[in-house]
Amino acid sequence: STEEANRLELERQRGEREKWCGILHPETGVSTFYNQMHIFFLLYVMVSLPVRTAFQITPTADDWAFWVDLFIDAAIVLDIVLNFSRYQYEKGVLVTDRATIRSSYLKSWFAIDVISVMPFDHIVRLFLAQSADEENLARATRFMRFTRIMRFARLIKLAKHQQLETAIRNLQQFLNSVGVTAMELEFALRQLGLVCILMGVVHMVGCMWLHVGRSGLMALDADGLPAPEGWLFADGWLPNNGTAPDNVYVHEQYVSAVYWAMVTMCTV
Repeated sequence: STEEANRLELERQRGEREKWCGILHPETGVSTFYNQMHIFFLLYVMVSLPVRTAFQITPTADDWAFWVDLFIDAAIVLDIVLNFSRYQYEKGVLVTDRATIRSSYLKSWFAIDVISVMPFDHIVRLFLAQSADEENLARATRFMRFTRIMRFARLIKLAKHQQLETAIRNLQQFLNSVGVTAMELEFALRQLGLVCILMGVVHMVGCMWLHVGRSGLMALDADGLPAPEGWLFADGWLPNNGTAPDNVYVHEQYVSAVYWAMVTMCTV
């Protein structure tokens, strides 16, 4: 009968939502928390990675940042495994077939996820440790560390999993009760998104510019003597004795680099 068919369908849907404690279904509370946790991880990487590259910081096993990075890498590896089974919406239809999900994931986000989690900096250090000098080795590992920037593309996928349209619809219903129109809400969200993107780009460009300046501070002349150059040296960040900049000035250096990035982006 129709009632029996409806009851069986509801039971099937309930079973799909409860499978694996609800982490597979995109509309459960567990799945939402899981996605939000990964968004937090990626925001942490977005802030910390450019700063470490700019100031040539490499966390060791004695630093808490090393273990945080290791935990995040493990979480992303786990996420790659789960993505072969997590349900997803395609054209408004929830897809639960494992074969279809695996095929779709392999054709879309799998390559980006794998590249973003591969420890290329450690691999380069392992293979070049015997053949390259310390300075060139450090430059190579810092360059390969930028491959982790591809993790930021995962924010697009996580935003898709978050079902933002539903969240915005609920927010709109609430704001309508206090006199905020849909057009005003859309304008505010667009402006907020633009500001967040601008802040992220300014942060990364500023850190890249700071890395260029700090690399010039350690330059040597033909005799192997310190011959600092670059914008940090020209702006007076380097003591006259030719030593590296004191750590007390790192915040001022960062602000100066970010200011340059913001002014350049807004005027060019």
